[in-house]
Amino acid sequence: MTCLHVPLTDRSGGEQSVAGEDRHNVVAAAASSNTVLVVEDGRLPARWPYLAERLREALAVRGIAVRWESIPAGAHLRDLPSIAEVVALVVLGVEPEPADIDALPKLAVVAGVGGVGTAAAQRAGRSIACVDGGRGHCDSIAEMAIGLMLSALRQIPSWHLKMAYAGSVVGPLPQWQFADHPGFVNGTIGGKQIVVVGLDGAGARIAELCDSFHASVAVFHPDAADVDFTASGVERVDLDQIVCHAEILVVPASSPQHWIPARVVDQLNHGTLVVTLAGAGIDMPALRARVLHDELAWATDIDPTDPVPAGDPILGRPNVIHTPGIAGRTRDANRSVADVLAENVFRAVNGAPPWLWDCPPLPDAADREATVQQVSHDVADDDSGEARTDSDSRGGDDTGIPVPGPRPQDRGRAAVGGSYCGSGSGES
Repeated sequence: MTCLHVPLTDRSGGEQSVAGEDRHNVVAAAASSNTVLVVEDGRLPARWPYLAERLREALAVRGIAVRWESIPAGAHLRDLPSIAEVVALVVLGVEPEPADIDALPKLAVVAGVGGVGTAAAQRAGRSIACVDGGRGHCDSIAEMAIGLMLSALRQIPSWHLKMAYAGSVVGPLPQWQFADHPGFVNGTIGGKQIVVVGLDGAGARIAELCDSFHASVAVFHPDAADVDFTASGVERVDLDQIVCHAEILVVPASSPQHWIPARVVDQLNHGTLVVTLAGAGIDMPALRARVLHDELAWATDIDPTDPVPAGDPILGRPNVIHTPGIAGRTRDANRSVADVLAENVFRAVNGAPPWLWDCPPLPDAADREATVQQVSHDVADDDSGEARTDSDSRGGDDTGIPVPGPRPQDRGRAAVGGSYCGSGSGES
């Protein structure tokens, strides 16, 4: 799999780059003043204990002068002194009002986390780039999905609890060479047919990790272009194809466009493992009903009734693994979010558009197809033993800020494909 994390055709609600002459006019002021304001609600150390220090360091090393303010409840950003000079605004737990944005005539970019803080800027009718640092959670969320998957396949929590209470006497006899649950999909990730819901963010990373285990990976993402699947090296499936493709179904995000309805949940094969990291991505009542009837296995970092009440029949079942919403709550995620915010603020104040993902934004499908062809050329170069220099793999834009090529670990990896409907052989 060559996972480029290229931007999808429809990225509504995501980062917005400022285009054309308007962008250059706005960011010219940003580059000259280089004024960045970070505002938070006073609870940042408790909620994001590792973000602030990393953000300060990341901005400082890029030569960005930072102003840091805490705004208590009831106060307004527009009341801060010298607010009109701000060109880049980072909001952490604060939701600016339209009047606050109006008080920032030089504003070029607003950066927040999880969509918080950018709504007023998006409605302002001005050329203001909006960046969501929430994609810094993606690696932590993706690795949590793999952890839940392995735990369910091998019944790891169940074996741990048995040994904690009764010692090794509860283990299988030495001559027994099978210790998994025979009623549900089990064993290794390798060779499994896995469907990931959503190709962007955590979904793309989960697909990449599953591919590294040699699973057969397909993705459901109806509003993505075919070239997005080609670039990521995964097979595309439609909603009605999920049933015959999925031994394991992974739902990492909440999206109305990617929602898995009850009719699909009801048709999943007996024993299918469903991994959920976002409650709104799948019909939860339908999933819960099939889990309670021991028809599906469920490994989840969320629950629709969180916190789960004591005595809920979903607790303590051999086909269920729970964690309490911890997927993205790591030190690494704190720091990655800070890095995303800092890098995109740096780009904005220097006249460049934000990066949508780990690679620079490409404006249309034709350009993404060119990227796929370039990766194929790079792979051919590797196979023929041709040497490559840094200038071969890194380009730039009109600002002179370099843009990254595919990561070394991504280049040269085989794409997965094949259809699993019908014979189930995995051959196309």
